[in-house]
Amino acid sequence: MRERRGVVGADALVSLSGKKLKQPFAIRPADGSTTLALAGLYEVWYDKSLPDDDPNRVIPTEAGRR
Repeated sequence: MRERRGVVGADALVSLSGKKLKQPFAIRPADGSTTLALAGLYEVWYDKSLPDDDPNRVIPTEAGRR
């Protein structure tokens, strides 16, 4: 499988911090801009039983599932 790189735009990145009590915090651009650029990986899957020009040939999946 060949993985590809992409850029994901987001308003903020939310994470949890702390060992016992997890405290959520958000990371936003310091300059006040509205978009934070994050790195992402993606892969395109094709249904080989369908013809090349069929719009349903690309198989959408849920993020993070393998």
